[in-house]
Amino acid sequence: MFINGVPPEMGKTLFLFCIHHIIHDGWSLNILLDDLSDIYNAYSKNMPLLMTPPPSSYINFISWQKNNITEEILTKQKDFWGKQLNKLSKLELIYDKVRKEGNEKPLSKRVNFKVNATITRQLKIISITNQATLYDVLITAFGLFLSHYSNQDDVNFITAVSGRH
Repeated sequence: MFINGVPPEMGKTLFLFCIHHIIHDGWSLNILLDDLSDIYNAYSKNMPLLMTPPPSSYINFISWQKNNITEEILTKQKDFWGKQLNKLSKLELIYDKVRKEGNEKPLSKRVNFKVNATITRQLKIISITNQATLYDVLITAFGLFLSHYSNQDDVNFITAVSGRH
């Protein structure tokens, strides 16, 4: 992690920090930003910093993991998930070009777009009405998109999540 305070103008300070993605995720980044906000607020008001230590730490987790997760357990988990994931159907997208197997260059293209404010409001209403997050609504729409273009009723894809049990 790189942290630096840069005085760009008289009476102002710019605080910069750069974190490599390998040392944080969305969950821990929010915790870090909350802590930085608390520190800044206390410092800027000349008030004492009242932060409670976290109930556990990464060191505690590593210690627990070392003492409780054996090679045998990891092998069983790997085998279990390998069997579960092998049961999933392969996504058969329809291409406008023949897909080449092997080490050929993959057929891919990035499409950038923006969702306007009206559609964003409508999506938020859908999420609230269905007691779902906006992420859930968008990922469901992506699943419908894949279903439509693959002509398959069941599609499977993976998303990264953090902090879920």
